[in-house]
Amino acid sequence: SGAEWFYNKTTKILYYYNNQSGSPDNLVFEATNLKVVLNYTGTMDKPVENQQIRGMTIRDTQYTYMDDHGMPSGGDWGLQRTGAIYAEGVKNLTISTNVMTRLDGNAISVNKYARDVLIYRNEIVWNGDN
Repeated sequence: SGAEWFYNKTTKILYYYNNQSGSPDNLVFEATNLKVVLNYTGTMDKPVENQQIRGMTIRDTQYTYMDDHGMPSGGDWGLQRTGAIYAEGVKNLTISTNVMTRLDGNAISVNKYARDVLIYRNEIVWNGDN
């Protein structure tokens, strides 16, 4: 690759060696620690109601593919119950016309009690899980 790096966990220092031509003055370093960007959590008795998520760009969440997975049907596949948009205990939720990119986990996770959830016309690309 064009660059080399090493992170020292003890000192919490990131060492970066730029072995490309040009100055490193214009480089941008970005790091993330979020697995969930938007969290809508209610209950069957007190659901989160009447919410719309429209026209947003959501990107660069922390990877989750090594986190625990559940087996929802007892079959031979696993499911990560988290996402950049997490919904549980919701009613009348619309997720539309968003761009979800470079998420290192699921884009959308709808769990447990959820009624009248509409997901349409979203662009989901370059993601780590689904």
